[in-house]
Amino acid sequence: MKIVWNDEGFERLRQDPGIQKDMVRRGAAVAAAAGEGYELREPTEFPNRDRVAIVTATNQARADNAKNMTLVKSLGAGAS
Repeated sequence: MKIVWNDEGFERLRQDPGIQKDMVRRGAAVAAAAGEGYELREPTEFPNRDRVAIVTATNQARADNAKNMTLVKSLGAGAS
């Protein structure tokens, strides 16, 4: 069996406003669960990349994340 990927279909899905809205909602939940100093970067900040990112925006958040793996532990908040 050979699988043929529909790259154009994947691209349309990633750019769909509903999908992008859901990515932002989930990313915001992860950033909120991580706490102060963690920020959401929305799809509009990444030209040609359909993604969100949660980043450490302060030195305190960087240290916290390095010591406690806060972002990894907060990922579950974006699951629902």
